[in-house]
Amino acid sequence: MVKIDIDNEVFEFLQKKAKPFVDTPNIVLRRLFQIDNNSFTQKNEVESTMSAPGKKTSSIDTNEFVRIVLNKEFTEEFKRKSPYRYMFESNNSLIYFQNFNQESATLWYRVNEKSLKALKSSSKKCFLCLTNPAESIAYLIPLEDVEKQIASSNYKRDYLEINIDHISRKWKELDWNIKQFLKTY
Repeated sequence: MVKIDIDNEVFEFLQKKAKPFVDTPNIVLRRLFQIDNNSFTQKNEVESTMSAPGKKTSSIDTNEFVRIVLNKEFTEEFKRKSPYRYMFESNNSLIYFQNFNQESATLWYRVNEKSLKALKSSSKKCFLCLTNPAESIAYLIPLEDVEKQIASSNYKRDYLEINIDHISRKWKELDWNIKQFLKTY
């Protein structure tokens, strides 16, 4: 199956044309374009895309979402920085992704001491990217801004505990509104 990106306006249009709790975007498009394929069954698609109640997750996989963020936010070529699964570097930048792939009012992340030390010791422009593929969002925060906020809030841990109240866009531990760093995809 091929995946495509659509903008919010097209998505809202598809939502208006969908039968709630039954149709997927693919089913709506098939109906609108009158595409009939005997090998396709609506029942199979609905069953394959439904998730357990209370555990709604994105149809986009975390690795794919990380690639989307890198491609849309940076023009450089990145490669994974070993041994970290979600740390990527280019000639000029170092980006560390933390991912929470579930719809929730509170987003939770943790940057351990080793990862934080790798970011702090780099001479490159460093970013902390807190993603939620389920909601197609990311907070892309320059590390220098994080360090300034840590200093002003007297945060004393060697690692970062990050609980974001997604409604108010507030990093709770640092009492910091991070709305300015929010990106939607």
